[in-house]
Parts: sequence; C-alpha cells; structure tokens
Amino acid sequence: MTYAIRIVGGTRDRQVYLRADPLSSAVEVTIGVAQVAVTRADFLAAVQSELNVRIVPADAIVIEHSELPEATEDGVLNPNGHRCKVVERDTPENLRAWGLTYLALAAQCAARPPVDEAQVQAVVDVLMDDPRFGTGRLAIATGVARRLVEAGVRIDVTP
Repeated sequence: MTYAIRIVGGTRDRQVYLRADPLSSAVEVTIGVAQVAVTRADFLAAVQSELNVRIVPADAIVIEHSELPEATEDGVLNPNGHRCKVVERDTPENLRAWGLTYLALAAQCAARPPVDEAQVQAVVDVLMDDPRFGTGRLAIATGVARRLVEAGVRIDVTP
C-alpha cells in the first residue's frame, strides 16, 4: 500500500511517499529521488519522536489529561459529589490499579447494557403462574427471568 504525503515548508513543496507491504516488516520512504527502507518499528519510533506523539494499539484506552478531574491538596471530587483524598497507605501504583479496576467494570457495564426491568417482571409473572415452576420461588424466578431477558426473550407487555 502506498501513501502520498505532501510536505509544504521552507522554500519548496516536497512529495513524500510511504510504501508499506502488509507482508513485510519494512517501510519504504521516498522523498524526491532519495529512497530508504526502515523497519516498521524504527519508522513508528521516528514518527513518535519527531512529532511528539504516542502511537498506541487500536484497542487502547486513551484518556486525555484534560479529562481527569482536578486534583488539589483537598483531593478530588468524585461523580457523586464526595471528596476523595490520598491517604498515607496510597501509592501511585495502588491508585492506578484501582483506576484500572474501575475501567474494567466500565467496559463490562458497557458490554452488558441495563436490562429492561418490565420485561424481567413479565417473565417472572409467566414463570410464577406456571404450576410446574412452583410457588414461593420468586428469587429463583427473578434470576431465571433476568437471564432469559439478557438472552433475548421478550414478552408483549402491552395491556
């Protein structure tokens, strides 16, 4: 795959061509008549260094520094309005581990959106009305109903 990049600067325009073969670990860079082949790793390292950017995997979680809540000597205000403070036993590594834990929970929550509670109740009602399921088993019926709704079972709840 060949990419053409036009660089404008100084006293002249220059056309830069990048050629990257998906089956090769090399990148060919051509500027005018000059051509050089470098490894992908060296090329990406040069891009990072020269442009002061960080290249991350496509599935990376990137958090802009500006997205972080303001931290002061009094701590950080959490989303519930409570102030969180660093205590003596906290370390940067420990706090990062907690942050990663919450990011993992956020990813899990996003992958499993909230269940429609009206659907869960409709399935519970059907299960509890069935004498084969048994009476007095509301907790079990609720658990079974939730799993059925999560799996896609739907009941028309319109009156």
